Amino acid sequence: MTKLNLHQLNNEERNKILNVLERYYTTQEAKRDRIRQLRERLKILKDKGVIRSHEKPGIRVCSRCRGKLGMFFNTGAICNRCERRVCQSCCQEPRSDGGARYIICNVCSIERMFKLV
Repeated sequence: MTKLNLHQLNNEERNKILNVLERYYTTQEAKRDRIRQLRERLKILKDKGVIRSHEKPGIRVCSRCRGKLGMFFNTGAICNRCERRVCQSCCQEPRSDGGARYIICNVCSIERMFKLV
């Protein structure tokens, strides 16, 4: 890697390079903050969805918020990634291309965001 000799540049060129570097570091800091926030949110969602020892095993509950699911209404949907049953407030339909429904829970959605970052 070659070193850049800043003494050969005029003031305008130096200022442009410094502006680019400053934007780069600002962007990297924002990216780190976003990752930190996603990790915190993911931990909260996972902790919320942990099965409690006092819960009976046959009860239909959302795997993420532990809210009760009904037999006829608000029966929940199966996440296409983790295959857990989740309520309407804990899932998304990120794409609807006219074909079969594609449901993804909030935890899988955040995990997918990590792969994009």
